[in-house]
Amino acid sequence: MNRIIFNDALYQVASAYGVPESALFISTKRPSVTEPRQVLWMICDTKGIRVSAIRDFTIERGLPVHQSTVIRGIARARKIADVDKRVNDLILSA
Repeated sequence: MNRIIFNDALYQVASAYGVPESALFISTKRPSVTEPRQVLWMICDTKGIRVSAIRDFTIERGLPVHQSTVIRGIARARKIADVDKRVNDLILSA
């Protein structure tokens, strides 16, 4: 069930940001990639997926990350959502 939620959120985030789903799992520090990935992680977190499962799904997609990276990404997405209403609406609608 969690995998379905992750994949649905991935589709919604990639569509909203206009990036291919695969781009979210490229190792880079470009905000055009990291921000959607962090929003994806936050959506999954708000839907009750454990951080360890989010990490595992991310690793399966080809991006090796640590659990602490996911936790920091979720925290950054919260800050982004507080400032950007469109991001906040995306998180609430997912």
